[in-house]
Amino acid sequence: MPVFRCALKAFSVSLLFLSMTVVPSAQEIATLKKQAENGDAKAQYHLGIIYFNGQGVDKNYTQAFGWTYKAAQQGLPGAENLLGILYGEGAGVPASYQDALRWWHKAAEKGEIGAELNLGQAYYDGKNGDTDYVEALNWWRKAADQGDAQAALNVGLMYRNGQGVTKDTDEARRWYRMAADRGSDEAMCKLGFSYWIAPKPDYVESMRWYRLAADKGNTQAMFSIGEFYQYGHGVTQDLDLALHWYDLAAAKGNTMAMDEIGDMYYEGEGIPQDFTESLRWRRKSAEFGDESAMRSLGEMYRDGKGVSRNYGEAYFWMNVSLARTEWFQGCDDDDDYCRELGRKFQDEAHKERDALAAKLSPRELQQLQQRSREWAKAHPATHQ
Repeated sequence: MPVFRCALKAFSVSLLFLSMTVVPSAQEIATLKKQAENGDAKAQYHLGIIYFNGQGVDKNYTQAFGWTYKAAQQGLPGAENLLGILYGEGAGVPASYQDALRWWHKAAEKGEIGAELNLGQAYYDGKNGDTDYVEALNWWRKAADQGDAQAALNVGLMYRNGQGVTKDTDEARRWYRMAADRGSDEAMCKLGFSYWIAPKPDYVESMRWYRLAADKGNTQAMFSIGEFYQYGHGVTQDLDLALHWYDLAAAKGNTMAMDEIGDMYYEGEGIPQDFTESLRWRRKSAEFGDESAMRSLGEMYRDGKGVSRNYGEAYFWMNVSLARTEWFQGCDDDDDYCRELGRKFQDEAHKERDALAAKLSPRELQQLQQRSREWAKAHPATHQ
């Protein structure tokens, strides 16, 4: 399986959603309401969180906004941050990113880490105008300086991609390590990947970081360890161990691991060849949203492997695969090999789908295209 499917660069933080660690009892909520009605800002803020999350009460964004606004008016930073979230989401109030930014700025200027994270994401995404990487980096640095692991990871990613700063892979790795030292399994995974794709790969160091991430439950790291054993990267090739790590990742929902297991059954690699079992794993991966598995599933229907030949089903799976994304979307910006390989796969898939279309009637094509649109709507794209 091509390495480019491991090269992820998406930022994890969108909006910082808050929660209380213990669901409050009815008596505790009644006490909070009494305190809040008497003007206690912390009680008002806690009620806002409770209604926002539906903890011990029915979720009610109008109530969440009302109580949070009262607390924010008293200058409570956490409430100001939550108010920004409510405005940004249009929860209990008409959506307004201008108001969201205004309240996040108020909270961030008081050192509220959540607001700094949200400001960074807002500027990165260009939610209220043009993307501003410099400003995003500024706010994420502030949060990282206060010890936030996700912010440190985001700064590292910006150095890796040259966004708002001169590209510097060494500096990116330094920030990844900072985030990893604070417990970020995603940063550990990024470190593993950075040592893997270095001009002179350090497979030992890469495996060390992947194992640390896997120990914390990171399925991407589990999948990558499986690849190391499958292809013998810095370790003795061991297909049994490869399958073991893929199984671990697949059990936790990693679609790439599911697809890889399907590939191993298809090829008879380390296990007896079994097209039916291959089809099962590829279907499972495809239904969870893996574009590569969708294409492979289409090819099995086309070729009658593990299932009766069905050109309509083959076209459907090829079509939904191509409709979801560019296959090189997950590549790092400067990874030309990854992008070239992704474009090649995409071009091949287009040709395969178009060849299938020639075998179908106009009516069949129309029905399959409508089915594809309905499937895509019900299965929004997600990338691991």
